[in-house]
Amino acid sequence: MAISCTECLEGTWDKIQELLSAAGLSDVAQATHHDLLELVTELESIQESRVLVDQGLLADLIRKYDSQMQNRSGPFPEYLSLDLPVDEREYKMLPLPTKTLRPILEGTTASELLDHLREEFDVPLHPHFVMRILELSIDLHTKRDKAHGPVMKLQVPGVAQSVVNVNVSESCSIAQSRIVVLGDTHGQLADVLWAVSELGLPSEKNVYVLNGDIADRCDWSTEIFMLFLTITLQYPNDPVVVINRGNHECMTINGSRCGGFQYELLDKYGAIWGPYLHSMFGSLFRILPVATLVNNVVLVIHGGVGRDPENQLRRLQDLDADLREASVNPWGLEGDEGMDALVDALWSDPTDMPGSRVNTRGTGHTWGPDYTKRFCQSNGVKLVIRSHQVPQDQSGVYVHKAHKSQLITVFSASNYRGRKNRAGAVILQPGASEDSLDALCHDLGSCPSWRVLSKSANLKPRTRLQGDIVDDELIAELLQHSMGLLAEWRVPLWEACTREDVSLKGVISLSSWRRICRNTTKIYIDWVLVARLVGGASQNNLRYMETLNRFGFEIASQVVESRLASSVLASIYLTMMRADESLQQLMGNLCQAGQRAAPARQLLDGLCEILRRNGVTGPETAAVLRSMEAHIGSRQTTLIDVADFLSAWRCAAGISAELTPQQSELSARISRLLGSERRCRKRLSSLAPASSTTLMDFFNMADTDGDGYMSIDEGFDALVKHLHQTTGRE
Repeated sequence: MAISCTECLEGTWDKIQELLSAAGLSDVAQATHHDLLELVTELESIQESRVLVDQGLLADLIRKYDSQMQNRSGPFPEYLSLDLPVDEREYKMLPLPTKTLRPILEGTTASELLDHLREEFDVPLHPHFVMRILELSIDLHTKRDKAHGPVMKLQVPGVAQSVVNVNVSESCSIAQSRIVVLGDTHGQLADVLWAVSELGLPSEKNVYVLNGDIADRCDWSTEIFMLFLTITLQYPNDPVVVINRGNHECMTINGSRCGGFQYELLDKYGAIWGPYLHSMFGSLFRILPVATLVNNVVLVIHGGVGRDPENQLRRLQDLDADLREASVNPWGLEGDEGMDALVDALWSDPTDMPGSRVNTRGTGHTWGPDYTKRFCQSNGVKLVIRSHQVPQDQSGVYVHKAHKSQLITVFSASNYRGRKNRAGAVILQPGASEDSLDALCHDLGSCPSWRVLSKSANLKPRTRLQGDIVDDELIAELLQHSMGLLAEWRVPLWEACTREDVSLKGVISLSSWRRICRNTTKIYIDWVLVARLVGGASQNNLRYMETLNRFGFEIASQVVESRLASSVLASIYLTMMRADESLQQLMGNLCQAGQRAAPARQLLDGLCEILRRNGVTGPETAAVLRSMEAHIGSRQTTLIDVADFLSAWRCAAGISAELTPQQSELSARISRLLGSERRCRKRLSSLAPASSTTLMDFFNMADTDGDGYMSIDEGFDALVKHLHQTTGRE
């Protein structure tokens, strides 16, 4: 993850062109920066729509298997024991607050946390501290939810409750009493620290509203959550911080290719604490407010106006608690008035064209100025502040003139994924009279260099932060989305291209490629630019066989899928394991007899057959396979070890043995022992766990009678032998 800075933005487009040329993508250098921004936005929308399609199909499949899953306990206990092992890496431990009237006495923990983030922010917070802050925050937000419901109400200090006028301004002095509205931050901690440095810490007279999408994309979402939650706990009776829910405060999105928060937690806290903390965050997500109403005239909402603008706000205020889950609309409900209002609030986007249209994101809608007018007139609202997307002009704050300046988009992550945009905030403060309110569009600019931040916020410079890291981020994002899209449509595109290329020369014109892609996928993006990004295109032609043959599969380590996908995969996985087949029989389900490794396609075909035998067919099979392929990317080797494939399946299913702390510690020690090198002199606690292939090698060695089962005696004898070989001790 790279953090944007002023120096990084100087000559960015020239550097991107140099990188493209160096990577053999000189044709792409002819595209304009606007072309690339437009393409990456479209590809992100496609990825988001894929997640929602999968979620709906998997929901249908879970209903079918509901009777089988009723007796299956959840993957995590309600409370995790502090005795469970924590990954051996450096963590920052802060004093754990206790349940008192002021859980964080005099803000001590909050100030210490801020100092840590300024000085050593790349040292993760200890999982025990994160768990404790989440426990207290869930309790506090539960009380808030009972008092306010899904729509939080705030008052700007010094402003009358009945406001007559709201004045949108781009240049006026900042008042002492105010509400600061920040848009998407997406884990970009430096932008948050810069905003706090410039606008001050939250307090009774400096209230912050974070308008969703703290989670996902970048690597410090955990730290941003902890900073604002800790400050919130410092003021349990005063809402000095309000966190609205965004579409990325959703466990399904967190575990998808267009998310990342789940993997951040897994990377920082390991396979035990990572998923558990994510589960706790999910409990928090479901009780976060979906909107904040300021002085009854300014609505702060992540996505925006819904398909039923006259009734949306009322339906949000009366939203059934059963509809607010850790994942947004996990069951794919359609036609439910409350769910439609919630989905629109989190996912919708504005346009200058009147009316309502289908959103390319796959959910919600796009709405025009007439819908904004209807919403404001029906609900007595004079201004809507939303986030959810980088403003059209790459600024941090954008006033939609077509909507009569009754709509503002604010985005607070600068240079978001290489886009060169600025960050912004909206400041709500007293106007010229007691019954007026000023909405100041405040430009936070691009996050300054670490040298400037060091002076203003005591932030420690990172020596490894270089301009090139930021410059190639946009290209890396484009390549990731483009390759994922081509991998998904590889087979139908191959068939369509070969029908066009009768002589099978492997070359078609770029115009034919554009037509074939659009007709085959019904996705209307710049397919020529996609081809040039991934390679194989000349000025007028495309070597389509070379392009489409670039895509294979590999198993990614320690990836945990969303609960929806894991429930289905777990049911079938457990069914197969409970059959108690021998190792040879189990491997025979996935590849040919006698094989230990097979091409990815063969293993996936074996999985398809297992799914078919379990009654999973049609689009449901495609959804489950796509969940498996979320753990798979490209690599040069063509074969995948069956052990790796089964391990990936188990990870996707979220299955772990229910062990006591002592059993868990013993299994971890045995795994580290098996993963150690011969005659290794390192401490056992510092060794990495054994890989799945190493464990299967050990199984084969222990299975001395070759019956495909390992008895306890066989396993003990093999372990003693391995211990002697490794340590030289009996």
